[in-house]
Amino acid sequence: MVFMRPRISSDFEAITLCPPGDYIFPNLKKLRWSPKPGVSFHHTRLFLSPRLSDLIIGSIDAVADLCVLTNLAAKCPSLTKVAIHIHTQSLRSLAIPGISAAVSRLTRFQFINVPGLDEAALAHVAHLPDLRSLELRSQAPSTFTSPTTDKSAAFPGLTHLELPTMENATSLLTTVGKCSLVELTIPVPGDLLKAAIAGRFYSALAKHCSHSSLRKLSVVGPRRVPVAALAAIPPDELHIYTVRGDILNPLYSFANLESVWLSDPTGFDLDNGTVMAMARARPHIASLSLGAGATEHGPSRVTLEALYAFAKWCPRLRRLEMTLNAIVVPKVRINGKKRASQRTLRTLNVAGSAITKPQRVAKFPSAIFPELESIGTLYEELEEQWANEDEDEEEVVIEGDLFDYNELWKEAEDALFSFEIWYAHL
Repeated sequence: MVFMRPRISSDFEAITLCPPGDYIFPNLKKLRWSPKPGVSFHHTRLFLSPRLSDLIIGSIDAVADLCVLTNLAAKCPSLTKVAIHIHTQSLRSLAIPGISAAVSRLTRFQFINVPGLDEAALAHVAHLPDLRSLELRSQAPSTFTSPTTDKSAAFPGLTHLELPTMENATSLLTTVGKCSLVELTIPVPGDLLKAAIAGRFYSALAKHCSHSSLRKLSVVGPRRVPVAALAAIPPDELHIYTVRGDILNPLYSFANLESVWLSDPTGFDLDNGTVMAMARARPHIASLSLGAGATEHGPSRVTLEALYAFAKWCPRLRRLEMTLNAIVVPKVRINGKKRASQRTLRTLNVAGSAITKPQRVAKFPSAIFPELESIGTLYEELEEQWANEDEDEEEVVIEGDLFDYNELWKEAEDALFSFEIWYAHL
C-alpha cells in the first residue's frame, strides 16, 4: 500500500523522463493519492498498475487533474474499490463523464465512492455481482432504467447505498424491484423539500427494500434555511413542507433498524400517538434522531409524556433527538407507583423544545432514564457551526426563542445529577 501526500514534484518529473519500466510498482495493490497544493496531479499515473485493487484519489481541484481518469480502466483492470473526491460542484459536473466512462469498462467493483455516474454507467454497475457499496455524493440520474427485464437481478449484492436526493433514491428503488440494503444515506440539500417527495421515498423504501436487512437510515439536511427560500413560501403553504407522522408510517415495517437519523428544515408534525407507535416498532433502535431546522414553525404536539414510550419499548436506545413541548410536566409516578425505567439512554437532544420550568422538567427524564448524562439543544449545534464558519447572520433564519430555551434546558441538564441521587434512594 502506498499513501502519497507529496510536497514537491521534481522527483516525479525525473521519474517521468526516465521511467524504470512500464510500472514503478508493478505489484502495488493499494494507492491513496492526496497531493499538496502545487504538486502536479498527473503524476498519479506513475503509480497506476494492473494489480491495483484499491484506489483513493483526493484533492482534485483543477480541470487538468481530470486527465488521470482517461486511462484508468486500461491501466487498472483489477480495481475493486475506487473513491474519487473533488472539491467544487462545477468540477464535479465536468468529471462525471470521465468517471462514468472509466467505471463502465471495469467489472470487479465491490466499492464505488464518486461524485456521480451517468445513466449508462449506473446501469452497468447495477449488474455487477460483487458490488456491495455505492456512494454517489453529488449527482445521479433523475431516472434509472434496469439493465435487465428481471428486476431482481439489479444490484444483487448491494448493502450500502448513498444517493444525493430522495428523488434519486425513489427512482432507483422503484426500478430495481427488491434489494437487501443494510445502510441507506441521503444527504439532503439545503433547499426546502415538499413533504410529498418524502412520502413517495418512504413508501418506495418500504415496498422495495428488505424489512429485515435495513439497519441504518440517514436522511439528513442542514439545520438552517436561507431567508430567500423561506420567504418565497406563503405562510399558509408552509405545511406542505412539514413531514407529518403518517408520512413516516412506512418505516414501521423495518423492525431491525438500529440507527435512524432524519431531519427536516421545517420540522416534523408528530403527536404522542405517533411517537408511541414509533417506539413500539423499534425494539433494536440504539440511536434515533428526528431533527428540526431553526425555522419559524409551530410548537410541537409531542409532550414529555411521550418519552416514556422509549423507556418501555426501546431497551437499547442510547441517543434520542426530537422536538418536544415541555411546558406541561407529567407526574413521575403513575397511581403512586414508580414508572418503568431504561438505563441505556445517555444523550437526549431536545432541539428547539419549549420549556418554562427546568427544575420540574428535569425530574421526569431523570426518573425514566436514570443514566441520562446530557441534554443537548439545537442552539448549541448552531453555535458550534457559527464558531467554525464565516456566516452572514442575515442570510439564515433562526427561531427567536432558541436562545432562551437553550438557557432553560441547560438548567435542566445541571439538575440531572441531583435528581439521579434522589431517585437512587427511593
